[in-house]
Amino acid sequence: MLLKAGILLFILKLVEPKATIANNGYEDIVVAISPDVPEDPAIIDNLKELLTKTSEELYRATRKRSYMKSIRILLPKSWTYSAEPAVAETAEDAEFVVNTVNPRVRHTLYCQMV
Repeated sequence: MLLKAGILLFILKLVEPKATIANNGYEDIVVAISPDVPEDPAIIDNLKELLTKTSEELYRATRKRSYMKSIRILLPKSWTYSAEPAVAETAEDAEFVVNTVNPRVRHTLYCQMV
């Protein structure tokens, strides 16, 4: 039992997210867009709208105790969209990844566990 707990803690430490929470606001959330996704500026606008609504809903659901304070959208290098260059963010560190349609689940939302 103790060995299992130790292994679990070790695994959790390996996949520790970069996002933090300060004064009830989640900061430094990274959303990466996969290089497989074709360039489309509407994706960025849709993501901004979705994440804003998600933050509002989180704020309501937690009775004003939590919200998304800062989110960075990481674009593929192949995109020509004008944006600030990434400093320390990588797609591997992202809390959320926007990808192409998975043929096994099609347009159903899904979560890939790591």
